[in-house]
Amino acid sequence: MLSPQDIADVAVYLSKLPSPADNGRGGGQGLDAAARAYAKDCVLCHGAQGEGDEALFYPRVSHEHYRYLLREMIEIRDGVRRNANPRMVEVIRPMSDAQLDALADYMSRF
Repeated sequence: MLSPQDIADVAVYLSKLPSPADNGRGGGQGLDAAARAYAKDCVLCHGAQGEGDEALFYPRVSHEHYRYLLREMIEIRDGVRRNANPRMVEVIRPMSDAQLDALADYMSRF
């Protein structure tokens, strides 16, 4: 059994590991539109290069796997994941599957 401190120590260790060069990307369609959407709707919280803001609890999206990003955004949009920032829900709600796919692909390339 791991104690809460053990779990915290493992999480800190894992967060400091380098990301692999090929962390999984999408097919590359719609990246220009996704870049514009990211600049308009995401950069304020997640940062210009997806670095996030730990102090404000905005997660880093850089170095994340495309499929993970896509799944999380779909779950937020569809109300499956209920712990998302309300502003993010508002931004993502009108996006189509294709728009979220391109946005996840774009962010996975940071």
